[in-house]
Amino acid sequence: MRVSARTSAVASAVAGVAVLLAADVAIVVAVWSVALVAWSTLAGMRLARWCGVGDERPLDVVALGYALGLFMTLVVDQVAVSGLGIVWRWTFPVVLAPLALVELLGVVRRSWGARVDPIVPLVVAGGALLAVGHEWLWSLPLGGAALATAWLVHERRSGGWLIGQWTLLLVSGLGTGVAVLRRDGRWWLTQNDTHFYEALAASVGRWGVDDFMLAAGRSLRYHWFPYAWVGAVDRAAGAGDYEVLTRVAPIVATGGILVCVVAIALRY
Repeated sequence: MRVSARTSAVASAVAGVAVLLAADVAIVVAVWSVALVAWSTLAGMRLARWCGVGDERPLDVVALGYALGLFMTLVVDQVAVSGLGIVWRWTFPVVLAPLALVELLGVVRRSWGARVDPIVPLVVAGGALLAVGHEWLWSLPLGGAALATAWLVHERRSGGWLIGQWTLLLVSGLGTGVAVLRRDGRWWLTQNDTHFYEALAASVGRWGVDDFMLAAGRSLRYHWFPYAWVGAVDRAAGAGDYEVLTRVAPIVATGGILVCVVAIALRY
């Protein structure tokens, strides 16, 4: 079973928002976060095409665009904050707009009438949710539901009642509901250092990497990238404290890794 490329893209975006809502992210922040990641991915995809990645492997373009887009987000924002002293909510969306718009128009043109296999995004979503489940726990059955849906879609081609697949999907769905309802109020505080990490993101996002307030004048050397990204998205999405760091960033990171893994796996 194949669906239109546009339907798959819209369904993926809606599913992303739904997962963030399940993770206790405010609806406005969830929508903005998904839109900002999609925007940066489009810009990254345009850059990937300039690097020679072609349409013969569309998932490769998406995977490389995802990674490049996230990296360009933090680079553009830090050039503005650290280099120019500009702390503006829309810095990276505006700067990346030319690349993203050109790619968006190209994607719309190329995807007209195209059909894709829905199993790939389901596997990516399921894998990402399972990956964060070692800390979140409630996402484990939700990831299982996504993989069960992928299995169901695959087996539907052969016909039959598919009782096992439907049973697994039902049990996973019920397990997700129970796990979500039984969470603690601040289930997302999974580490003792979470407050410190939030301070890093706020510091780098507001004052730049050269004025890191918690290192007594020393600049961050090797691990400021994720905090710069969190700080940029915090500002652009209008997120509250801890929201992007503890609930948006883990999904974005694991989702991107799974896209790359599946893209590589499909080569063989």
